[in-house]
Amino acid sequence: VPGIIACNSAVCIGWRIAGVVGALAAALGAITPSVAIIALIVAGMSRLEDFLSMPAVQGAFRCVIAAIVAMVVTVGIKLGKKAADSPFAWAVAILSFVGMSIFKISPVWLIVGAIAAGEIYSLIRDLNMRRRHGSR
Repeated sequence: VPGIIACNSAVCIGWRIAGVVGALAAALGAITPSVAIIALIVAGMSRLEDFLSMPAVQGAFRCVIAAIVAMVVTVGIKLGKKAADSPFAWAVAILSFVGMSIFKISPVWLIVGAIAAGEIYSLIRDLNMRRRHGSR
């Protein structure tokens, strides 16, 4: 079953494109293929080992994984262009990437940290603007 990030991304994109119907369609589109594959695997568990050891099946899985990686990278680039619209946002994105890929920090903690950093950044920016304009 797809991960929470894939499902959430699909639902957000579906919502932006077509509202509630788009979100539901995107959610179903994100989980249905995995559920169908799992159901087929469970139905044929006795023959699964022989099937998975076939070179053609192994090659197909490798290609599917490569295609999924390309799709994730493409979506990441598109989201990055829209979301990282300031040097601070780019810094958060780069630090999150380094934290997850090098230091193996859980995405949950990266999201919590990004929320905290965004809040602190906004508070500091607002305080600086108030000081410049002389209002409290």
